[in-house]
Amino acid sequence: MRTLILLTLSLVLFSCSSVSKKDKDASLAEIDSITNEDFNKDRPIEKNQVRDYFVNNRQVLENPVLKDETLNRLTSDEVKEFQGDKDPLVSMAYLCTRNQFKEAYAIAAKNFDRLQKLPSYWNQLGICYLDQKEYRKSLLYFNKALEAEKDYVPTLNNFGVMYSRLGQHQKAIVAYEKASQVGKFSKTPRYNLAKLYLEFGLSEKALPILQSLSNQAQLDVGIANSIATAYLMRGDHNAAIRFYRQLPSKLWSRPEIGLNLALAYHLAGHKGEATKIIKNVSKPKKQELKQYYSLIAQK
Repeated sequence: MRTLILLTLSLVLFSCSSVSKKDKDASLAEIDSITNEDFNKDRPIEKNQVRDYFVNNRQVLENPVLKDETLNRLTSDEVKEFQGDKDPLVSMAYLCTRNQFKEAYAIAAKNFDRLQKLPSYWNQLGICYLDQKEYRKSLLYFNKALEAEKDYVPTLNNFGVMYSRLGQHQKAIVAYEKASQVGKFSKTPRYNLAKLYLEFGLSEKALPILQSLSNQAQLDVGIANSIATAYLMRGDHNAAIRFYRQLPSKLWSRPEIGLNLALAYHLAGHKGEATKIIKNVSKPKKQELKQYYSLIAQK
C-alpha cells in the first residue's frame, strides 16, 4: 500500500515540471470547479462494524471444523461459493486462494480508506504475500495487523505458518502455542500445531488436540485422517484402521489416505486387505509421496 501511495506522489511531482499556458488555464478552470465533496474519503470502519469470520452456507463440507476461520481447507468446488462476494475482505481471501493476486491487491487499494484500521485487512494482505513467498512483505503486513490489534489471533497464527514455511519449526510452535493461548476458542492454531507435531512424529502431543477438534462437527476428513495417522505412529494399528474406515471408501484412493491405510492393514497382519487397497491408490504427483508410495508398495 505504501508503494502505491509513493508511486502516486512521484507522478504528481514529476508532472508539475512543465505546463503550457493553455494547459494552465484549463487546469485553473478545473480547480475552480472542485468542491469539498471531491475531497471526501470513505470513513475508516471499526472492527466491531464487520464480521471477522467466513459464512459458508453449504450443508455438507469435506472439512467442516475450520470452515468459519479459513478458506484453505475447502475443496476447489466448495471455495467457489465465495466467488464475487461483496465483502472486500472475503473477496481478497478468495482471489488469493485462486492465485489471482493482482485482482486481490486492486481490491485492497480501492478499499484502503475504509479498511485501514482493521487488523483483518492487513492480515489478509500478509497472507496473499505469504502465498507468493514474499516473506519480507508478508512480515510487514502481519506487523501492521498487530499494530491495529496487539493480540490478533489470526495473525499470531499466521506467524506460525510463515515460520513453518521457512523451516523455522521451533518458532512456528511458539507462535501456534501463543495464538492458541490468546484465542481460547480459535481452532486453526490448534490444528496447525497438531499437524506440526505429527510432522515430527510427536503423536502423543498431536492426538489430544485432534480429538478435541473432532468433537466439534460432523466428520472432518482431514482431522479423521490425522487422528488415524497418529494412532498408526503409536503402533495402535487397529485403532488407526477404525478411523480410516470412518472415511468414505471413495477417498481411500487418495495417496495421503490409502497408503497409510494399506500400511495399517499390513502391520495388523491383514496382508490381503493391504494389497487390495494399495492397488486402488492413485499414483501420487508430489515427490515426497512418490517415494512413500514405492516404499509401501514394496512392503
